[in-house]
Amino acid sequence: MIYTDFHSLKTSDGTTTNVIAGETRGYREGVGAKAKFKSVTGFVQLSGTRLVVVDSHNHCLRMVERPSGQTSPLHGQCQNSGYADGNPGLFHYPNFIAVDKISNNNQLLVTDIFNDAIRTVDMIFGFVGNFVRSPSLRHVFYFTQHERGDIYATEEHSVVKITCVQANHTTLRVLGE
Repeated sequence: MIYTDFHSLKTSDGTTTNVIAGETRGYREGVGAKAKFKSVTGFVQLSGTRLVVVDSHNHCLRMVERPSGQTSPLHGQCQNSGYADGNPGLFHYPNFIAVDKISNNNQLLVTDIFNDAIRTVDMIFGFVGNFVRSPSLRHVFYFTQHERGDIYATEEHSVVKITCVQANHTTLRVLGE
């Protein structure tokens, strides 16, 4: 099992715990315990050897290679918040990450709390974009995605449904209550 205690990624078989990367709070790229995370709030395992980590308070996504524990910046500019599409893009407190169920595992979805958005990360072209961004989507923290693409997201004081509708080869995202 892989888990986080906010400042590190660890594995456990129920009896033994091992550090994959990170051990103390801060920001530093490195190998194993020499790397530092400020606040790991989510991660996805892309393969048996690669993880993408949301380092929320450093405002970025970071790659962790297993079994070496080597970390590297992936998207966002670590320690700098903001909003920008592109490569590397900018985040303002990313929080939760999941593989987009309708992208054939080629795209990640990331909540971006203070940008009121769920952002996309294209793992083939390395581009950060928007799945949905709206001032009516206030501080989205977590979501779950249905197989057909609809998303149920928790925001500041409610749950919203984001419906994906195909029209003229364009996918529209409609916020509902």
